[in-house]
Amino acid sequence: MRSSPLIAIALSALLACTGAAPVGAQEQDRDPWEKMNRKVFAFNDTLDTWLFAPFAKAWRFVLREPVMVSIDNIADNLRTPVYVFNNLVQLKPRQTFDTIQRAILNSTLGVAGIIDIASNIGIEASREDFGQTMARWGVPSGPYVVLPLLGPSTIRDSGGFLVDSPLAVWPFFVNSVFITVSYTAGVTVNTRALLLDEIADAKESALDYYSLARNAYLQRRDALIADREETPDDTERDLYFFDDE
Repeated sequence: MRSSPLIAIALSALLACTGAAPVGAQEQDRDPWEKMNRKVFAFNDTLDTWLFAPFAKAWRFVLREPVMVSIDNIADNLRTPVYVFNNLVQLKPRQTFDTIQRAILNSTLGVAGIIDIASNIGIEASREDFGQTMARWGVPSGPYVVLPLLGPSTIRDSGGFLVDSPLAVWPFFVNSVFITVSYTAGVTVNTRALLLDEIADAKESALDYYSLARNAYLQRRDALIADREETPDDTERDLYFFDDE
C-alpha cells in the first residue's frame, strides 16, 4: 500500500467501473464483522464526501493533472525502500533489481521522481507490501475489516501496514509532526483528485457501495498476491490511508 488516505473507498469505486467487483458469497464469507464494518465504512464515506472530495476538487482546479501525476510519482519514488524490502523477503531478485533501477533513474534523470523515466523505458514497477509478503509465506488474511480513516483492510494487511510505514524514505529526513501530517494529507488529496470522476461514476452506479468496496478490495489484494497480470492499473494502487495498496 502507498500513501494516500481514506481513499480506500475510492479504490473499490474505481474497480467497480471496470466490472471487477460483483457481489459474491466468497467475499461475504470473509466479512464476519459486516455489521460493524458497515458503520465504519459509512463514517469514512461521509468524511470523504464532505472533506476529502471538496479539497480534491479545489486541488485539481488549481494544479491540473500533469502536476498531480508528478506529485504521485514523487510519493511512489519515496516508497522505494518498502518495495525493495518486500521483494527481497519474497525472494524476487529480478523485481528487486528492477525496483532499485527505477529509483536510481527516477531520482536522477526523473528529477527527484517527478518524471517516471523507468516506466517510459520499460522497467516495470513491483510494488510489493508486507501484507503480500505475509501471504506469500502462508499467513492467512483473517477477517475483512474497515478501519476508521484507513478504510478497507484485513487483519493481515493491517499488520503489514505497521511494518511498511516506517520503511518509507521521508520519515527519516524530517522530525516534525507538522511536516509528516502535511505530507500525508497532500498525497491523500492528490490521489483523491486524480480519481474524482471515476469515484463519482462508481458511487452513482453502485447498488450497494459497501459490498462493492469490500469485493473490489479483496479481489484486488488476491490478484496482487498472485501476481496476476489482470491486476488493476497502477493508477488504482495504494488507495489507502497513510499507505497500501
